[in-house]
Amino acid sequence: MSRGSLLLVTLPPFRGGVPAKAAIMARHLRRLGWAVSVAYYATLSDHPDLVVPSWRLPGGARPGSREGQCWDGFVSHAVGCRFPELEAPYTRASASWRTLVASHDRHIAIGGTPLVANILVECGVPHLLWCACPVDDDRRDRVEAMGWARRLVDRAVVRPMLLAQQRRVLASSLCSVMGVSRYTCRTLAGQGASDSRLLSIPTDLELFTPPAGPAEPGTIGFAGRLGDPRKRVPLLLDALAELARAGAPVRLRLAGEAPPELAALAGRLGLADKVEFLGHVPAEGLPAFYQSLDAFVLPSAQEGLGIVGVEAVACGVPVVAAAQGYGPDDYVVDGVTGWFSQGDAHSLAGRIAAIVTDRPMRDAMSRAARALAVERFGEAAFVDGLAETWRQRWGDEP
Repeated sequence: MSRGSLLLVTLPPFRGGVPAKAAIMARHLRRLGWAVSVAYYATLSDHPDLVVPSWRLPGGARPGSREGQCWDGFVSHAVGCRFPELEAPYTRASASWRTLVASHDRHIAIGGTPLVANILVECGVPHLLWCACPVDDDRRDRVEAMGWARRLVDRAVVRPMLLAQQRRVLASSLCSVMGVSRYTCRTLAGQGASDSRLLSIPTDLELFTPPAGPAEPGTIGFAGRLGDPRKRVPLLLDALAELARAGAPVRLRLAGEAPPELAALAGRLGLADKVEFLGHVPAEGLPAFYQSLDAFVLPSAQEGLGIVGVEAVACGVPVVAAAQGYGPDDYVVDGVTGWFSQGDAHSLAGRIAAIVTDRPMRDAMSRAARALAVERFGEAAFVDGLAETWRQRWGDEP
């Protein structure tokens, strides 16, 4: 018998860490007996027919919505808006959103930032929010990649609207905030959240497990959105080039769809024979990918958590992270489960070399990484943490 209807309000459920954690939540709640539906804002890139940018307004275009399915047969609703180029309209509560929200008993918002919960705050319903970082941290690299004209518009119009939404969400008594990492909880508190609880993203410890035999020494890798400027894959290629010049026998495996410019950069750096572009690796292929690595490298300047890093340590793979003070602090223990670099190519190369050239240290890090994953990122911690916040919000059990 169904416990009731529950709406997950989230980002487009296609790629990246947010859809991964939203799917984890949806599957868990369905196992508990909830009838889970997924609603997400339609973006200009994913659903151009459902949104109405300014240049289509003179033609009388109207936002649309579409029902479909995502993940394991969950009903999904894509909801369009006007002025998607301004970003903030994505997370405003239109009439379509209000109708959809009102048709469900319980609500959970899942996003990279708190913004997606603004829909539920404007609809006036109590809810849980599970997110990774504040707005400015999430957008920093993307803004730096903008042209000067777009950056001016962002500074004068877009960013102030997004920050206003974030303030509204974090100040709302309707919203119970759950952060994916200690960094998330700390920074959201600094942005005005009165209370945020840690709810780490769980990892399937039976699926992501150490390999039967050791990986080939010198094989490093990264998995993610390779063209996303926040992931800083060019920095990883620069570090690999430095290792190659030093004669280190290191090879790089990249999992994810790569824009042509990355392959071109690898060629210019003389790395064509040292970089393997694997393209999209389906979920069932990721354990074997991690198990093939001597070290996993996370070149991002900022991560709310970095699910790929958690999956790597669960497979007993040490992680080299480019930046300290963010989500990877929860699983990268410097000198124990991996290393932090100083964020530049030279430092990153040095940390990679320290792991792949010292077999006893690498083996000790592998054991420590797996032990940490079992302790912090198992399903039990997720189930207990969600239940505690749920009880505080609604006074009953999930």
